[in-house]
Amino acid sequence: MKYSLALISLFFLSVSSFADDAKYTYEVIKESSIPGIKHSIDISLNKKISKDELASLAQKLKGSAQYERTFIGYVINMSEVKNGYWATTHFNPDLNVKILGLTIEQEREMESERELGEGKEIVSRWVDDRPYIGAKITVYQEDEKFYMMSLYGDKSSSVEEIKITKHKNGRKVEALESNGFGEYFLINKKGALEFWSSTSNYYTAKEIK
Repeated sequence: MKYSLALISLFFLSVSSFADDAKYTYEVIKESSIPGIKHSIDISLNKKISKDELASLAQKLKGSAQYERTFIGYVINMSEVKNGYWATTHFNPDLNVKILGLTIEQEREMESERELGEGKEIVSRWVDDRPYIGAKITVYQEDEKFYMMSLYGDKSSSVEEIKITKHKNGRKVEALESNGFGEYFLINKKGALEFWSSTSNYYTAKEIK
């Protein structure tokens, strides 16, 4: 038995849909289905919401359509999925809500923590909100040396010494010893932290101000 695959790529050309409580908005950026079998939806939210709000929105998006499984993934303020979903609400067949990036509470806690200890001067801080990573990144100076510290959502952390050099687009941040892959960071002129491979910028972390 053959099933037709309908792929609808809206990419922000559709009219925005508003949540019932008007606290957030969402937009369908991609949708596909196999009739009666599977329905997949990618959603862009204008901001992060709670697990309860995700569950409520998932029920609304699923509606009365009859599929064996419905998969819904969420990104924040993006026109496509680049680094994975911030959250998912999958009906397989029962609803399972997962937040894969930082929760609202985790991000607020990271943003409120500002002290590093005596003798450490903060250069800047950012939130890395990629799925399964979720971290606050801090570059600081101590005794004329620079360090990059990553504090993760589970409270674990890592610190490494770095070097900072001038770059035409900002400041280049590298580990003291090359990793052999040509990877580095760039603090751009707007203050965001760009993650670079040898050829391209694959992620940008927002600055904590």
